[in-house]
Amino acid sequence: MKPARIEYRIAGKSYEVIAGEHETVLDCALRNSIPAPYSCMEGVCSSCTALVLEGEVEDFVGHAPIEARVQTCQMRIKPGCPKLILDYER
Repeated sequence: MKPARIEYRIAGKSYEVIAGEHETVLDCALRNSIPAPYSCMEGVCSSCTALVLEGEVEDFVGHAPIEARVQTCQMRIKPGCPKLILDYER
C-alpha cells in the first residue's frame, strides 16, 4: 500500500508530507517543521482545529469525527485513506 499523504493549508501556504503510521495529524506536522497551530496537545483548547477538505480521519479508538472540523492533536489519518487535506484558515 502507498504511504498516505497529508496536505496542510496554513496562512496561505501549502505543505505536503507523508503521514506516520501511528501518529496524530498534528504530530506529523510538527515532525516535519510545519507551523501548525496548537497549544495543549490534549484536545481541550481547540487551538489545533482544522477543516477536513478531503480524506478521512479517526481517533485512536477508531471513531470517526461527527463534524468536518477536527482537533488535529486527537486524530490520525484513517488507515486506507490515500490523502488528507486540512485547511486551518476556514
